[in-house]
Amino acid sequence: MTQEKLKTYLDPALARLERVYSDILATQGFTQDTEKLLILIELLKEQRPHENSSHTTSETR
Repeated sequence: MTQEKLKTYLDPALARLERVYSDILATQGFTQDTEKLLILIELLKEQRPHENSSHTTSETR
């Protein structure tokens, strides 16, 4: 997958996750599940700029 295609897929997915997090937080409050969603969102935000979709040249063991 090219970088542009990946970005057009990940950005809306991240926005949906943030929207779902806000909805759940508003209805159920801060629970273990909302905490896990928040952690997932933060991980995706942190890793998105470093995404490399090119194939590896090294052999997988």
